[in-house]
Amino acid sequence: MSVDNIVLNRKLSSTGSEALHQSYYSVITATYETSGDPANIFVMNPASTPLDGALGRTEPAFVNVTNPIDYYELGTDTSKSSYLSNTITLQYTNTDVMDEDWLKIQDDVDGLLLALRSEEVPLDDSLEEEVVIG
Repeated sequence: MSVDNIVLNRKLSSTGSEALHQSYYSVITATYETSGDPANIFVMNPASTPLDGALGRTEPAFVNVTNPIDYYELGTDTSKSSYLSNTITLQYTNTDVMDEDWLKIQDDVDGLLLALRSEEVPLDDSLEEEVVIG
């Protein structure tokens, strides 16, 4: 099976004012290029990041872009200690850091695709393997 390209879409928003504390949000969604289906490549930890102004309420925290092993083994069950998602929301107070993280995420996704594609072995009926025991 061939590994499809992944498309990353980033939407930016901000709250507050420049005179006071301003927060910037980056919502990143990953989809497969050909089908448009969700690409669950972001490792998440459930309910670990406090939300602003919400007492006792938390939201999942982004850990990293998945590696090839977790890509196949982690599911999307949010009750697990780690799971995969196709969307992350990141909060910043500095747009330079936000842009740096965006570039790092793109590089990590490129690395994931490269690793997944390097695992692909074309089937060739003419290949034989000989095992000698003893």
